[in-house]
Order: sequence, then C-alpha cells, then structure tokens
Amino acid sequence: KQWYQRRVRARPASQIAFLTKEELEVANENAQRRCEEIFDSTPIPSSIRPDISRKEVKDSGLAWLYESPITFVDCSKDVSNQDRYIVTRQVDGTLSHDSHSERDIIHGSFFRKPGQIYPPFDYLESDQLFSEILSSDETDKLAMLDVLQHCYATDHPKFQKRFNQITDAMLNDTGLMDAMILSSHFLPMVERALTNKHHDVSLLINHLHNTGRSKIAAEITSLVYYNDPRTCQKSKHFIPGKVLITNGRALRVSSDRKRMFKENEDTIRASLICDVDVQEIRNVKVTDTPEGKVFIVTLKYPEVARSLHNDGRGNCRFYDSNKFEFFPVKVETK
Repeated sequence: KQWYQRRVRARPASQIAFLTKEELEVANENAQRRCEEIFDSTPIPSSIRPDISRKEVKDSGLAWLYESPITFVDCSKDVSNQDRYIVTRQVDGTLSHDSHSERDIIHGSFFRKPGQIYPPFDYLESDQLFSEILSSDETDKLAMLDVLQHCYATDHPKFQKRFNQITDAMLNDTGLMDAMILSSHFLPMVERALTNKHHDVSLLINHLHNTGRSKIAAEITSLVYYNDPRTCQKSKHFIPGKVLITNGRALRVSSDRKRMFKENEDTIRASLICDVDVQEIRNVKVTDTPEGKVFIVTLKYPEVARSLHNDGRGNCRFYDSNKFEFFPVKVETK
C-alpha cells in the first residue's frame, strides 16, 4: 500500500504593529493583493469527458499483416492532449480511435506536462484505500487536492469522483473549513457544492456566520436558495415580521426551560431556533405543508425576520445538531 504522508503546515504567528495612516494603507493593499492571490482560481467543470472511442474504417486488405495492434500518434508539439490524433490499427484491419484510458497512458508516458504525476498514486486509484485515508484525521485534505490536480485532468471521471469526496469531507467538518476557506480550492469547492445538489453547504454557512464572515455567508446563502420555490425575490411579497421555519418540531424542549419561561413549547422552540428572547415572539402558528409541519412565527421586530430569511431568499441555522431553514411568509394574492 502507498500511504499519503501528511504535510505539516506551520501557521504564521500573529503580529501587532503601530502603523501610520500611510503604512496602514500599504498594509491593506498588500492584504488585498494576498487575498486575490488566494482566491485566484478557475471553476472546475463538473462534466465528465465523453467517450470518444469508435471504429473508423475496416480495411480487409491489411488484416493479419501484424501479430499485434499498431498505434499511430500525432507527435506535434503544438497539439493539445485533448486534440491529439491517436488511432490504433487492429490485427483484423480495423482502424479505431483510442479510448480515454488508452490516451492517458500515451500522454502520461510520452507527453507528460510539467508537474504531472504519472502513473497516479495507488490511493487515488483504489476506492477502499482512498476512503481509509480520507477518513483519517491525520490526512491533509488540501494536500490531497493539490496532488489530485497533478494526476488527472479535471474532466477525468476519477478526478470528479475524488474531488466530490474531498469536498464532502471538508463541508462536513468545521475543523477543516478554516483551512479550506483560506486556500485556493475554496471557490471551486463552493461552486461545485452549489451546482451539485447532493452537497450540503448548510454547515459551512453556519460556520461562516459563527466566525464573523457574515457577508460571505449571505452571498452563499443567496445562491443556495435563489431558485427555491419557497422563496420570493422581491421584498414587497413579504408579510413583515413573519418567518416560516421548517423542521421546528425536531427541537426538544426540556422541562427546566418550560418552568423557566412559562410559555408553550412551540414558542420556546421558536425563540431558540431564531436566537431571540421569548418576549420578542408575538405568536407561533403550526401549519401543514408538503414538507411537513412548519412554524409560522410572528416577531415583534420585523428586521429580525428579514435577517432570518435573508431578504426573501432563504437561510438556515443549526441548533443541537438539527438543521432549520427560514423562509419569508408570502402575501396571499388572488
């Protein structure tokens, strides 16, 4: 087995300095340039390259002239690997275009790009070995992404599968999110998570809010719920001060809380989910929807409701390992 060694990255120590106004402007420009370098990345396509292997022509006059197939390769230096002409003459005289796996062998052996690793590491080829390494706390997931891009093209099926697996691992571990956010892989991973519905970015959004990155969290949230039919795009469709909460009954209310607040369970649940005082909730109504029972909470302060449903595009929050989604209550029109 070929195990991937973890790279230990030393974190730079924080520095405190007294700066003049001019020095502060220079420091801010340097920080901005550094951020642009970190986030300078192109989106990774989610499409897998199509099968290009096909039979071109069969010449019976060339059948059985050779004991093994002969491959013809365009060796021009100005031709990209994607456009390179590679065909094989079979022993029965059939001329066929090579499949991607056969082309990868030729490209990796004779037209290797700078920094390319060929053949790919064993742990990237083996599903079982990759899962074992990915589940280990000692593995540097970002380093695995760095290596992945040197082993496969972005439209390679193996690249797509491994990239999705690493993205899921990062999006479900708050301990890894800070490292992911400060890497050049952050934008491609978020773009992939937003385009592929099987990825859940709710925990990432919640972590961004908790760590003071509310602006980034709001941008991602807007993209997540942009096409959700439960949202509305214009604020005039809202009922001010009201918010719809899904999965509200999932939160358990202890007997101590009941005795402390002397309110019904739904009101206490809504205050915990909305992160407001019980006194700030005017009333709670439970209603049935296609998604199940939901809370319609009327708050005393409309700005609290607006922040919860993100100006009409939806929002989410975690509490006691439960996920709650917030949506505006729309005005009924006839």
